Amino acid sequence: MPSEKKLTRLESLFKPMVLPRDEETKSKTPYGDLSTIGMDQCFRMGQKLRERYWDDLKEKVSWNVFSSNYTRTQQSARCGLLGLFSDPQHDLERAMSSLSPGSLPTITVRRHEDDVIDMFNRHGAHMPARVQHIIERDRDVFKRKAKDLGLNRELMTKLVAEMPAYASPLAWFNIADTMLCVRSNRTSEDSLLSESVLKYTDLTNEYIRWRFARYYEDPLMLRYAAGDLTSEMLMNMKQLETNDDAVPCFWYSGHDVTIMPLLRALNIWDGTWAPYASYVAVELHHHEDDWEIRVVYNDNLLTTMPLAQWENCVKGIFEAADVHSSL
Repeated sequence: MPSEKKLTRLESLFKPMVLPRDEETKSKTPYGDLSTIGMDQCFRMGQKLRERYWDDLKEKVSWNVFSSNYTRTQQSARCGLLGLFSDPQHDLERAMSSLSPGSLPTITVRRHEDDVIDMFNRHGAHMPARVQHIIERDRDVFKRKAKDLGLNRELMTKLVAEMPAYASPLAWFNIADTMLCVRSNRTSEDSLLSESVLKYTDLTNEYIRWRFARYYEDPLMLRYAAGDLTSEMLMNMKQLETNDDAVPCFWYSGHDVTIMPLLRALNIWDGTWAPYASYVAVELHHHEDDWEIRVVYNDNLLTTMPLAQWENCVKGIFEAADVHSSL
């Protein structure tokens, strides 16, 4: 983990964060700070975005930057923006030393009911019940998949006992998340986990990837996961289409379970789990007297489509969910 002094220095480069006036965001949220490895990954992601977009954006002074209410996603936004706004020849340390305090954009955290990034904030009252519905509906399928991978709850209960500071309830997602984080921060000198435990990390994450793919096949779950974010993105694009003074760039710092349903909603998710420090850039271009969308995922152009097609995709998310919820 990075030192508290380093994180404080990073935070000082930004204008004060805008926080909602509700109790749920006043205290530090779970899952801790970004690791030193994660800080560097997000910084390099910002440098990639600078290389791709800086010539188009450097004269634009208006930015809207949002983060979910997790500490580490806010730190991810800071590191990514630092990479975007600093000298492309600098590393993370030099970049933090070269910029003056308060020189980088404000990061806004919204109230839970206004949050379009973290699906659990806005739809937390409905999602657990929907997940349970899917699991009960397909219980035999879920059990068979876990068995085929050689996983069972008794085994995982024993394995997570070796995890340092494991405090989450025993659920497959928490198990997979913890095992992957521990392995990612493991060095050749430490022995946080035995080799017999480490071999199950990929299997557990394969099972979680498969489960989430099943969840996103459910129209109502996809609407919870991606509907609000895609709607806001469309609204922002429509403003740019009609108003030259509209904000040209919106930055959302969220989670892997923000990125994957967004891609799934566009029918371009390949089913793999989003790596650390991933990004999706949805670009709006004026092309041959029409507006066009280009979707870039981790430096790879995945698809292009007319803006009208993107609008139909967004409408389709809600229409399918409405039909499914009435069945």
